[in-house]
Amino acid sequence: MFKIKEFLTDKPLAIIPYLIFIFFFIVIGVNIIYITIASKSWRGVAIDDSYKKGISYNQTIEQVQKQKDLGWKISFKYQNLGDNKKNGRFVFNVTDKNNNFVNNALISVKFKRPTQDGFDFTSYSKSLSNKYYVDVIFPLLGNWEANIKVQKGEDIYLEKRKLVIQ
Repeated sequence: MFKIKEFLTDKPLAIIPYLIFIFFFIVIGVNIIYITIASKSWRGVAIDDSYKKGISYNQTIEQVQKQKDLGWKISFKYQNLGDNKKNGRFVFNVTDKNNNFVNNALISVKFKRPTQDGFDFTSYSKSLSNKYYVDVIFPLLGNWEANIKVQKGEDIYLEKRKLVIQ
C-alpha cells in the first residue's frame, strides 16, 4: 500500500515532477476556462475597415484642418418625448465662426452603442426656426456615441459626443 508520508520522507525530490505536472495542469485548465468565457461573451465591437482608415490618414488630417478653418460650433439639448425615456429629440444649434446660424445644412447623426454591436442607427435632421432637430427612438437605455455630421454644400463638419440616455 502506498503511503504519502513515507514517500515524502524517503525521496523528497521525487515529488517535484508531480508538482510541476499539477502546476501546468492547473494553468492550462484555467486558460481553457478563460478562453471559453471570452469566446462566448465577445460582443463583436471592433473597428471596421481599419486598414483603409490607416491608408487615408493624411486625408483625415486635411479634413480636420478644413473643419478648424470653418470654425463651426455645435450645441444641442436632448429632450424626452412622452413617458418613454427611449423616445427623444435632439435640438441642434449650428453657428459659424462669426456666431451666425448656419442655414440650409443637413445634419445626420449616427448613434452607436459602444458596448454592444447590432443596435447602431442613423437619424437625419429637420429644420425649425434657426434650429435643427432630430427625433430618435433608442432601442436601449445607457451609453451611446453620437457621430454628428453637418454638411452644407462642400463643407463638412464632424463631431463625436458621448451620451448617456436614462
